[in-house]
Amino acid sequence: MSFNKNTVRKYIDGFNKSDHGQILSCLADDIEWLMPGAFI
Repeated sequence: MSFNKNTVRKYIDGFNKSDHGQILSCLADDIEWLMPGAFI
């Protein structure tokens, strides 16, 4: 399996487990995550 597919599978697995550390390990340090319509 390709590196990209493994990364996506790891991300989805972390999301399903609500494992923030696992999710963040799949992302670059400088990522900006925008969710239109969501307010903090």
